[in-house]
Amino acid sequence: MKKNLKLFSLGAAMLLSVGVLVSCGSTDVDDGDTDGKTINLVFSGPKSDLEFYNSVFAKFKEAKAAEGDKNTYNITFVDHGEDKVDSEITDWKGSSAPDVYCYASDKILPLYQKGALAELGGSYKTFVTSQNNKVNVDLATFNDKVLAYPYDGSNTYFLYYDKSVFKTAPTTWEEVMEKAVETEKKFCYPLGTGFYSGAMITSFGAGWEMTLDNTGKVTKISADFDGEKGILAGKAMVKIMTSTAWQKTQAAPTDDNKLVACVDGSWNLAAYKKEMGDNFGYTIMPTITVDNQTVITKSFLGGKLLGVNPLKSGDDRLVAAHELAKFITSEEIQLYRFEQKGVLPTNNEALKDEEVANSEMAKIIDATNAKNGYLGQGALPAAIWNAPEVLAAGIEAGDTTNDNIAAAMKTLNDAIENVA
Repeated sequence: MKKNLKLFSLGAAMLLSVGVLVSCGSTDVDDGDTDGKTINLVFSGPKSDLEFYNSVFAKFKEAKAAEGDKNTYNITFVDHGEDKVDSEITDWKGSSAPDVYCYASDKILPLYQKGALAELGGSYKTFVTSQNNKVNVDLATFNDKVLAYPYDGSNTYFLYYDKSVFKTAPTTWEEVMEKAVETEKKFCYPLGTGFYSGAMITSFGAGWEMTLDNTGKVTKISADFDGEKGILAGKAMVKIMTSTAWQKTQAAPTDDNKLVACVDGSWNLAAYKKEMGDNFGYTIMPTITVDNQTVITKSFLGGKLLGVNPLKSGDDRLVAAHELAKFITSEEIQLYRFEQKGVLPTNNEALKDEEVANSEMAKIIDATNAKNGYLGQGALPAAIWNAPEVLAAGIEAGDTTNDNIAAAMKTLNDAIENVA
């Protein structure tokens, strides 16, 4: 079974089905026992969000009671980062395994291979597909099957810049480099890290296709980074990293650290704004010109989702887990999350909220989308993280130049295509 997962399209499907585990979409976990039942659930998320989720659990219990649900819900929080849940949990059937868990969108393949994602059916599927924006529904969908509940659509990065240096937002890397040299300062674009260079190498249109079998195992990867489009991207990396003003370490651009601009994540927006004060500026990723071709340097756009674990026993438990996931990703809680943590919602109605729509996060993501500047952070070849890092290391050391960039891109392409 061949699946086209060329991920410079945000519509790429994300995950193979593990079977319909909840098809009726029932919201009632009481089977007629007027006294209700005690249902124990384990929820996994990052420790930094413990206080937030404890308040959400309380809201969930209040909402269920208001519906007339007589069950008692005991919810235990366990600490697993969205980027680590797939590796840190080794027994998905055990009592300590999460029933509901936060995960980053690029973790879908390993989670599928562990059988840890339940397919949504009935009203649960309708809830996700009708109430969330298309980009994030796509991140939760594979082969027309919905397997997760989106709640955060803002996992990306862009350019922060010092307004005292740039009177208007810089639009090209050439402008950034020239201004940094002119002012005897630096700029940061951490291309030594695959999260940044892995998207950058697709900027001129190179990419990959993955073939999966029915178990979700990658059986073949076809890439074209060794062709003209990939070589142009390699030359762009050489152009940026060989600038005398380039540095790889990130910080909010200030006069003290002599940075004029820095590529960094959406998660640092509030901190950078506070540190930079009146000089705070931010904009979409700049363009770069190589061999008379000009393109925007692409950035990853990923999401955060809630998965429901189908491997633990108990139908009441499974339905309750879907109920909790649905509640946590509802319009009300997405707005609450935005208010408390600045996380951009995925819910269509929440995105229309005046404060959300006018937020800096919404504006930067909309502006980048308008320029087709995103690479969907979904099911990725494992080497998309380390192969660009090897390329960047060679450029930084001076071993890789425009003279041998074609050979370097061939090495990168071979690494990405290697499924052994």
